[in-house]
Amino acid sequence: MTSSDEPADSGEHDQHAATMVRRFGPVGARRVIILVVAIIAVLVLAQVWANVWTTQLWFKSIGYSSVFRTEYLTKGTMFVVGAVLTGGLIWVSMWLAYRHRPVYAPVTAELDSMDRYREAIEPFRRAAFWVVPLVFALFAGSAAIGQWKTALLWLNRQSFGTTDPEFHKDIGFYVFTLPWLQVVVGFLTMALILSLISAVVMHYLYGGIALRDKEFAPLEQRGFICRCCWRSWCWCVPWLTGWAATA
Repeated sequence: MTSSDEPADSGEHDQHAATMVRRFGPVGARRVIILVVAIIAVLVLAQVWANVWTTQLWFKSIGYSSVFRTEYLTKGTMFVVGAVLTGGLIWVSMWLAYRHRPVYAPVTAELDSMDRYREAIEPFRRAAFWVVPLVFALFAGSAAIGQWKTALLWLNRQSFGTTDPEFHKDIGFYVFTLPWLQVVVGFLTMALILSLISAVVMHYLYGGIALRDKEFAPLEQRGFICRCCWRSWCWCVPWLTGWAATA
């Protein structure tokens, strides 16, 4: 090989490397990830559909199709409500934290160390704004499905005609209503805690708060305190609702 052939070989090698980067770079990796997620989703949906269809055939064979419809309608409603509530709260918290981020973050040693993290996650920010709430929404909806019996007991509650001697409430309240209120308060508390955690993470990543002397210090005092007060009030709402209902 002569020296005159080296530039041509180098150019071909660079072109081949560029082709490989385009093929297996961020775009190619994104397509592979989407394909894998789509395959997993199809397999999961097929398994769920097979279980639901088999259960429907069994209920139909014994003449209780109405029971099947009631059960799965309740499960579907609770899944949608739980998923939308949790995912919506997390999305709103992330959006507010990003919207009220410092336009010019103060230059500190902590913020300088976070610059590379912000640059790394910025290309995935829009996707994260939908993927993170969606993942938690799916988990929350699945958790809400497990309380379908409690919801049906509350919807079909009846009076026992007997009151307890301490609080003078009908016994049916403790059998039907109180368990449902405990489920609602616990679920709302979980959703608010997740939204608070997501907001703190977003504030930290985008310079709204910084770690100073092993303590979180807000860099935008007024806005940060207002948002914390608003979230604290929302956190108290489910507890106040449960207390008022049982009082």
